[in-house]
Amino acid sequence: SSSSSSSGTSAAPSAAVLTPPELTQEPIYGTKYAVCRIPGQWMAAWTDGAALQGLHLPAANPFVPGDLSLQPGLGAAEGVPELLVDGPSARVWQRTELRFGSPKATIVLDIQTPASYASPESAVCVRLLVKLLGDYLNEVAYPAELAGLSYSITNHLAGFQVSCGSNG
Repeated sequence: SSSSSSSGTSAAPSAAVLTPPELTQEPIYGTKYAVCRIPGQWMAAWTDGAALQGLHLPAANPFVPGDLSLQPGLGAAEGVPELLVDGPSARVWQRTELRFGSPKATIVLDIQTPASYASPESAVCVRLLVKLLGDYLNEVAYPAELAGLSYSITNHLAGFQVSCGSNG
């Protein structure tokens, strides 16, 4: 014998309402599928139901760009790196790439210091700094990754390197 609960207010129908349709087989890969009409009772339950408390859209991702247009005429000839800054503590290069018509950017910071591997202790400290920085950036990196960006932090014999840019 079946019993129904009078305490529930859900209008969602039971699974028995939808009878299994006959399956069709797709000719190339042999995948079986079915096309069927969703019962009106289900559609009503889905469209007229109250929103679940606590269910909401996430906040806007600040890493999703609003303008993807390319800026023509920046830098030297396409594909040729141009030295923008040549100072005692930094060199900044730019290489314009317009061949694929897609905006991309990569920033590579190579932090070099002779002290990074001057002793075993300093080498361990550089490695620890890289791990802690990666751990700290992990939370902010998730929405950036969803927006198609990536980053890496690595240590090397002369210091460490931070790079970030577009995945595609």
